[in-house]
Amino acid sequence: MVLKYFKNRKSTKYDYITMTVLAVMLFLCSCSIWGRDANIAGSEETGTVSTDISADAAGSTVTDTVETASEEETKPPATEAPYVAIGSGSQDDVPDVIYAPQQTEANDGVSVGIEPGAKDQGVVISPASKPLDAADDVTEADCDGPVSGEYWQPGTIYMDYAEGETVAPYTQDGIVAADTEGDIIEIVEGPDGAEIPVQGEIPTASAFTVFNADNTISSVVPEPQQPSEHIRWEACRIEGDDVVISASLEGGITPSNTKMGEDTNLYLLELKPYEDSIADHRNVTYLPKNAQDLTFRIPLNKDTAEDRLYNRFVACIWDTDHYIPVSEPVYINNPEAVAAYTDPYAEPLSKKGLLIERSQISDAFALGVCNVIVNIPFNHLMGEGIDYEYDGEIYHFSSHTVGVYDKTISAFSNKSMNVSVVLLNGFNANTPDFFYPGAKQTGAAKYHHFNAATQEGFKTICAVASFLAQRYNGHDADHGRVQNWIIGNEINNQEWNYLGPMDMGSYLHEYERAFRVFYNAIRSTCANDRVFFSLDHNWNREANGRTRYNARDVLSSLSALIDSHGNIDWGLAYHPYSEPMTEPEFWDDFSSGQATYYDDSPVVNFANLSLLTDYMQRPEMRDRAGHVRHIILSEEGFTSKSPTRGDVQKLQAAAFAYAYYIADSNIYIDSFILSRQIDAPSEVKQSLAFGLWTTSSITDANIEPLQKKYIWDVFKNIDRRSTTLEYTAFAKEILGISRWSDVIPNFRWARYEK
Repeated sequence: MVLKYFKNRKSTKYDYITMTVLAVMLFLCSCSIWGRDANIAGSEETGTVSTDISADAAGSTVTDTVETASEEETKPPATEAPYVAIGSGSQDDVPDVIYAPQQTEANDGVSVGIEPGAKDQGVVISPASKPLDAADDVTEADCDGPVSGEYWQPGTIYMDYAEGETVAPYTQDGIVAADTEGDIIEIVEGPDGAEIPVQGEIPTASAFTVFNADNTISSVVPEPQQPSEHIRWEACRIEGDDVVISASLEGGITPSNTKMGEDTNLYLLELKPYEDSIADHRNVTYLPKNAQDLTFRIPLNKDTAEDRLYNRFVACIWDTDHYIPVSEPVYINNPEAVAAYTDPYAEPLSKKGLLIERSQISDAFALGVCNVIVNIPFNHLMGEGIDYEYDGEIYHFSSHTVGVYDKTISAFSNKSMNVSVVLLNGFNANTPDFFYPGAKQTGAAKYHHFNAATQEGFKTICAVASFLAQRYNGHDADHGRVQNWIIGNEINNQEWNYLGPMDMGSYLHEYERAFRVFYNAIRSTCANDRVFFSLDHNWNREANGRTRYNARDVLSSLSALIDSHGNIDWGLAYHPYSEPMTEPEFWDDFSSGQATYYDDSPVVNFANLSLLTDYMQRPEMRDRAGHVRHIILSEEGFTSKSPTRGDVQKLQAAAFAYAYYIADSNIYIDSFILSRQIDAPSEVKQSLAFGLWTTSSITDANIEPLQKKYIWDVFKNIDRRSTTLEYTAFAKEILGISRWSDVIPNFRWARYEK
């Protein structure tokens, strides 16, 4: 069947008179032809066919007559729905609905003129099982298919296309070709199973609605032709002055007699971190598809305008018109190969750590702190006083703020404390390039996600990350050394890493983009520094799929995403808080149902910490060398103030002792950093008195200690062989145990227990 569509001229009142006469003639003709078969026509009493639909449909007019065949040709079999409803909006003297017979062997169909663009004007073409009453709207109940403002016809396919894309011909009953304005160009018919010749390009269909010859309706999502080739990356490494990318070809090679297979090469294209499309990109090198050794080699161009350190690479084929990706993007995964500083990682003396107030460093020394956390919000870092050149541009840092960090970090690291820095992106209207496009300031967000999705954002965070890594490389005693870098805080909750509501996949795509920039900037400066991302204890809890995500889902999905783009040695900074955080006892989280030893556990904290380390031992979670990744417990605390029981200092101390022994006896935990040295007034108001000291301060600015808590001495002695069991003996009575080794597998101090 072929439908002919053509543009109408403007109707006049004479056209309306003509159309009215023709409509009456059609009405009389239909009565005489189908009156005896009213059960087919849809009206047992009169045998008439309605010609109206509700005037609610807007706009389009049917201006040409229906070309009917002879009585013998048009009378359909009684077993088929006999009408196709072709409708439009109301206009004086113009019928709103025209019913025409369906196509039969003896009927080539109907020809109807419809204004171009009418799909937006209420046109309905659908199989109709019965005529409509005069006042009826066209609904699903009236047609053997859904009502839509689109062009429909039995035996053809409606295409919901994506603008500007093309597909190859399909083998179906027929194809409607639509241009980018939505107008029908042609309907190409073809029998079932036949290949349909199509002239020119057809927009890609995301779905077809097919009206089959038996009047059934089916929806088809076509599969466009795909290349046979698939490239699996094996390595993307810096070797000397080059980037060497090795791969293997999976699957076959697209046959050369197809458009996709005419070219016999594999092409390597490169994208900047902020680029997502390969459109308008040129290849940097190529190899024959049948090469025995699929190894691409290109210059690194380090420290030039063409530096490839941060780029990602895609393998493509050429189909004579454009490149088609046949691989995942891959990043360089050994940036440490060009690092200027290669000092080995200095392991701390013990796992004991603390968030320290700058004014109380002497107390930290007395406590024997071995690991310390320092927060660096970028919004305070930028300013005047320090000019830093990176990639040909000058960036300005606050000499006052940087000076404070110099004194703090050097004081810690010069006393053999292992310094972990948390890089945070606080809102600053003066640094818009730091923020993801469209992500507005919101009171619910403490910090924002780092922006690597724009050229300026990418360049800025490259410069800042390189500046910090270079300044705190440990070669200047006045600056000190940072060895651990945590990119953002608790990234499974956008309250701490705001990007805007989006699904987890989109969110992690952006996080990986920024994380890799930091990773390459830091590791290309200091080869053995470690780079982490941070998760809270909500393993399978509190997710809403838009701004909060389960920690387990983020961990597994981000690991898989990074691995697919070139595995790197990321680490995990985990926060195993008690549940609820307002009570110090974590060991009762099993009885409350919040903690289990199964993957679907609501939380993972010290009660079931082995669940986390067991998870990280899985093959798919390991680093490039197959080792379990570095895990630090970078933030956790136990309150000494219960909302129901008041002061619970001994419970706080017992919780810390038990938790520290659990972490210290687990070989996969590198450090345990307690939050915090002194109570924070804002947290105390929420019954979160985490400090080793109470405070008399009213605000969190310039917090001063007031009185040591019971936990102070426990913390000081917890990692000392000669005193640890003595200072934790009180906790066994609270826990109802006689030996720590009874409740802690592989208890480190078991041989010293009596």
